[in-house]
Amino acid sequence: MEPGHRNLGCCLGVVAGLILLVFWVISPLTALHVKPREPFRRRSPSTPAPAAGDVVSQPQTAAPVASHGGEDETTAISNTQNLPPAQRRDDAVHSSSPGSAGWGLPNADYPRLPLCMPGWAKLSEKSLPKRGKPPTLVFINYQPSNILEPMFHAIKNRSEALGFEVVRNKETPYINISYQISINFEEPNGVFIENKAAGLADELQALKTKESHEAHVFTMCPYSAEWVNNIVQYCKRTPMWQAMPRSMIEPFVPLRDRQFDVMYMSSRTVNGPVFEALTQVFPKFTYRWVNDHKWPQFHGKVRNTDYRKSLAHRLWVTRSSRAALIVNALFFDTPLRTYNDYTSRPILKTHPAFKAFFKWDEIKAREAEGHSHSGPWPPLVLPQMKSRTFEAAMSGALMLVFNDGVNIIEKYYEPDTEFVYWYNTSDLLQRLHDVVKFPDRYEPIARKAYERTQRQYTVDQWIDLLVMPFVRASQRE
Repeated sequence: MEPGHRNLGCCLGVVAGLILLVFWVISPLTALHVKPREPFRRRSPSTPAPAAGDVVSQPQTAAPVASHGGEDETTAISNTQNLPPAQRRDDAVHSSSPGSAGWGLPNADYPRLPLCMPGWAKLSEKSLPKRGKPPTLVFINYQPSNILEPMFHAIKNRSEALGFEVVRNKETPYINISYQISINFEEPNGVFIENKAAGLADELQALKTKESHEAHVFTMCPYSAEWVNNIVQYCKRTPMWQAMPRSMIEPFVPLRDRQFDVMYMSSRTVNGPVFEALTQVFPKFTYRWVNDHKWPQFHGKVRNTDYRKSLAHRLWVTRSSRAALIVNALFFDTPLRTYNDYTSRPILKTHPAFKAFFKWDEIKAREAEGHSHSGPWPPLVLPQMKSRTFEAAMSGALMLVFNDGVNIIEKYYEPDTEFVYWYNTSDLLQRLHDVVKFPDRYEPIARKAYERTQRQYTVDQWIDLLVMPFVRASQRE
């Protein structure tokens, strides 16, 4: 063969070899490329992509991996998370016809909070929003670090498209409001402040007068809702929950992959079981204490590790902690004075949050013995559902809840299934040791609270179940 022909044959052979090599390398990659994604990331062709506000960002602590209990991420992220709002609602629950099984009637998975929308069919026209006049939700201002602020903005961003208004309380003197729904996160605290001491008849009349200034109230205190509705004899108040913007709920991080053992968020007041937990239990663990008051050394035992941090930082701390200390009650350092305040306010004796849970005999017995402090806790308890409870749940931290005998949390989450009680410092100490040593045993509990929060306690659900019945009432023919 001529030299030129030999060179051409060699070139053709090399090219053919290269082509075979490329097909050999690409074939498995092509098969890999068409492999279906994991179930929790997959969407049907008819389902639009999530809105920008619904995108879940990556956690700052650790990448989500399969749980050590054998579950994959499908169980950690609700199947409804990536659906648009229209597909997240159950049309059977949200019927628009008055007096039917709609207008906000809870489904089987709804928290144990009585919604009184079905009673609207029995109300007079003046008790309903006026036709063509949308309701106006009135919020008070909170610090930017408070999770109530993103809740306010998330609701306001959807309000115009859905047919209602959202304003701050400081704006109300300057605008014409046809049907005001006040949003109250502080009760039963305000009962002490808003009504002056007087005889029972006068206090009841003062309460009715005050209630006449608002068409309706959403309150975080189910006891106050029950109390007011019984007094005015119609549905004036509806108990609510802390609504979480869906975009703030991060993917679940397994407990064993978290950086801290336990955390607690508090305001300036530290007493009761919180004081005992911080000073006697926290120093034995890797802890974080987020607080609005700077304490380099709190009683020489513990310090607040995170002082006046941003909301994003506070949520990072919670997502980075295996457990969160939860106390949903107010405790009093001067029980005798509080007892005297109570007995001077006859109207409070009719309020279930005050009447049923004050242990007067124990208080008086300890005072008779010369004790100025009310311990052991609790002899005096006022239930108050804290927003930090929902923050802990949406962050996937195991909720360690102090059992105060009232246990308002059971209206929102299931004990032993979605949170764990503790009764005293020795019990809390043992429980935390178990959580640190055996995080996989407690992870299913944290996951279930996390999943319920995604399923029920989002801004979408809050609007759908609480606000939209009022909007539909204003649109009635």
